[in-house]
Amino acid sequence: MGLEDVLTGAIARGTNPATLLLLNLCLLGCAFVCATLIFLPLGLPVELTPHIVGLLLLTLALQLSINWLVAQTGTVTPEEQRRELFGSPTSNTAAQPGAAEPVLEPLEAGGAGAVPPAAAAVAPLTASAGAAAEAAGKVKEQ
Repeated sequence: MGLEDVLTGAIARGTNPATLLLLNLCLLGCAFVCATLIFLPLGLPVELTPHIVGLLLLTLALQLSINWLVAQTGTVTPEEQRRELFGSPTSNTAAQPGAAEPVLEPLEAGGAGAVPPAAAAVAPLTASAGAAAEAAGKVKEQ
């Protein structure tokens, strides 16, 4: 489990175990803080107690619902998430020593996939566009 797995799990589809573990730890920490504020006499006003209890219940409900959803849908391995995001099974994108570089060959002139000349790529003017250009030319002459 690494930070890279957690970040990949945060942006990719599905949930990997590292992301789920970190999320559960954060929610447990929040629940611990709320429970500490309720049960330890820290000199907080009594009016805050219902709000802190509400936060504690929301934290526990969120944790239970997330874990229930993940139990229903299952987890995904970080390698599958990387493959979906980056198209490679590993996180190491650096070139391996001795690996062959891809060779890009130029297209043959006029062959399939060749880029047409600029003049052929321009669409001919329609009658209305040609008339408008002609009228604009007459206005400039006057």
